[in-house]
Amino acid sequence: MKFFLLTLTILSLAIPSIASARAEFPVATEENRLASAQTLLKGQTNQIAVYTKGLVCSSCGIGLRIHLKKLDQVDTKALDKGITLDAENQLVVVATKPDVAPDLLSIKKAIHKAGYEPTHYYQWAGDSAVLKLFPEEK
Repeated sequence: MKFFLLTLTILSLAIPSIASARAEFPVATEENRLASAQTLLKGQTNQIAVYTKGLVCSSCGIGLRIHLKKLDQVDTKALDKGITLDAENQLVVVATKPDVAPDLLSIKKAIHKAGYEPTHYYQWAGDSAVLKLFPEEK
């Protein structure tokens, strides 16, 4: 019974902080995400910005970083060990090693394993960031 009450107390204290973390940033509009991707990716051909549903605060980045840094293609010397987060616009920017095309499916799977839903990504093309869909899995 003591364990039950202790668990209930801990949950009652934790739920408001979880709810406030979720409310920290409202769901970003497509226009805001595109504007952020334009800024984050400007001239960077070896980076992609992934729209990641569920990314609502900076703390979300812990699991994302763990899973993405495991990929050989991630350039841990760029950005913040290969990854930058824009939680306000729900974007994860991943830097790939120079002269290495991003393996989009492995990036998508790593984000999914971290508990988030990657829906599409932005990549620098010419003079702007362009929205692209992930390829279908084979």
